[in-house]
Amino acid sequence: MKKAEKDKKKKYLQLIQEPPKEAKVYTRWWWFGCSVNKKEIDRELNFMKKANIGGIEIQILYPIQEDNKSTNVKHKDFFSKEFFEIINHTINKCEELSLKVDFTLGSGWPFGGPFITHEMAPYIIIPYQQDITGPTKYSFDYTGIFTGEILDAFIVKKGEEDFLEDTIINITKLLQPIC
Repeated sequence: MKKAEKDKKKKYLQLIQEPPKEAKVYTRWWWFGCSVNKKEIDRELNFMKKANIGGIEIQILYPIQEDNKSTNVKHKDFFSKEFFEIINHTINKCEELSLKVDFTLGSGWPFGGPFITHEMAPYIIIPYQQDITGPTKYSFDYTGIFTGEILDAFIVKKGEEDFLEDTIINITKLLQPIC
């Protein structure tokens, strides 16, 4: 084998063993019931980094077992304070390890088909935040963000950590179609 061919083969082997950052694979990381803890997250992310994985997609699903103190299984309520704390910890650890992070809300599997009627179909809630200060007149063209029919729209004030339940206002009747 000629030297040029050997060098080319060696270069390709190096690229396979240590691909550029943008070419590294992601892995789907299933969190059942969000029953995770910081120590295990750190251990698994370090393992993924050693395996040359470039990023993770966090997929949170239903719990597969009940909370159990003896086995240290403790689920975190979706969108609770401890849920966001564990997500923030994971994102910070990924940044430290130069891993990319993707986050899937929901199963990621398509629902239904042509045989599913509108009444049978699940509602899709799309949280959308736009900070405004009032009183003020406000308009925004949402057609580039949401597809399909908007059934309900609400505004709510946000406190330091959570939305303020007593400030929820249904503004569906105020939506106007764009002609």
